[in-house]
Amino acid sequence: YEVDAVPSGGFLTLPQYGNVFKMNGTETINRINHTTAGRFPSGTIITLLFNDANQNVTSSAYLNLRSGYTSTAGISLTLISLGDGTWQELSRNL
Repeated sequence: YEVDAVPSGGFLTLPQYGNVFKMNGTETINRINHTTAGRFPSGTIITLLFNDANQNVTSSAYLNLRSGYTSTAGISLTLISLGDGTWQELSRNL
């Protein structure tokens, strides 16, 4: 299920009915679904498809990435939810 998504203020809020999200814009992403009610269940896998270049995803306590991530148009980042508001990188397409 593909859904368009745009981060705001460093937060990315995604609907729980999607698993492939088309990312638009260039704002940095620091956290995904930060509210308790919006968290994805543990084991949920999502893919962020970047339509634009220069969108950063910050590796942090909430987003456990191999390293920081800066998009180019047409690439993707796949993450798995740990169920507590944190995400682990599974793969990246460069």
